[in-house]
Formats: sequence, C-alpha cells, structure tokens
Amino acid sequence: MTETSKKFDLNHYIPCQLASVTQAMMRSLAALFEERFGISLPEWKVLAITRERPGLSAIAVARRAQMDTVAVSRAVTKLLDRGLVSREIDGEDRRRSVLDLSEFGIELHDQIAPVAAELEASLFEDLTEDEKQVFEKAIRMLQAKATDFTDAYSAPPRRIVPHVSPVAARRKPDPYRPLRPGPLVSHHLNGTR
Repeated sequence: MTETSKKFDLNHYIPCQLASVTQAMMRSLAALFEERFGISLPEWKVLAITRERPGLSAIAVARRAQMDTVAVSRAVTKLLDRGLVSREIDGEDRRRSVLDLSEFGIELHDQIAPVAAELEASLFEDLTEDEKQVFEKAIRMLQAKATDFTDAYSAPPRRIVPHVSPVAARRKPDPYRPLRPGPLVSHHLNGTR
C-alpha cells in the first residue's frame, strides 16, 4: 500500500467537499422554495431558464439546467398542470414543442428570484470583493476541468484491433488448418506435441 493511499481522506477530497456544500445549499433552497412558494427545485430551474430563454424545448432546458430529461419532463408536467408554463408547437419545426411562461409563471418567478439572489448573497457575505472574484474564477476553472474530465472518461473505450500482416490478410482461410499453431496429435514416441 502506498503512502498516498494510506492517507486518503474523503473529508478532504475536493470533489466530495464540493458535492457536500452543494447538497447542503440545495437542500436548504429546496425546503425554502417548497415551503414558501410550493415549488420544487427542478420546477424552479425550469421556470428560471424559461424566463431567461423563452421558446426553448424541454430537451434544451434540460441541457442548460444540466438535469436529467426525465426530471425536466416531470417538472414541466407539474408546471403545465398549475398553469405556470405553456407548451406550443414550434413554428419552424412542427415535431418540436417549445415552452414559455404564463402570466402566473412570470409572476411566481419574479417573486422567487429576489429570494434566490438573497440566499446567494448570504453565502458570500463574509468574503471580500477580491475573494469573491477569486472564488468565481476558481468555479469557472473547475467547471471547465470537470467538462474535460467527463469528456475524457465518458468516451467509448478503444477497440484493440490485432495487427495482421498484409500477406496474412490476402491469404484465404484454410478450413483444415488448426486454430492454434503446432501439431494436432501427440508424438507417438515420447508423448510430446
């Protein structure tokens, strides 16, 4: 066992620390939104993105929110049921539907947005402006690295193709040739192959 593996501590592992902070913040945000506005976090993300970019499809919203399409579909269904978003057929591509906020959706979004901004401001209240800028720069760099990491490790594995000499490639297979080299029978004198 190496010295590094002995000392490995998940509590100090940066990806785990980031995930822990994010989960704690999202739980607080989700509880606040549910209690005060009766809306889930996925629904809020759909609402916020659709307010910012009306006319996107649910798939485009999922990409922007970095959410699973199933979660976005559920959120859209709930928002449609409550009359907060509308879904229409795209004028340019009739196979595609696009989302827009209703008047009630805009009103709800505009009530929630200041609360979300206030929560974000409270996270940074103990940081100086310089520290906040350093943090934001670090977050952008980590996001870029995470994307690179995901791209590198989600690529399909390479298939290893054995090298075949040009002579062997031109040769027709012999149905009587053994699959492995060497004689097929034991030598009758000493039992070797």
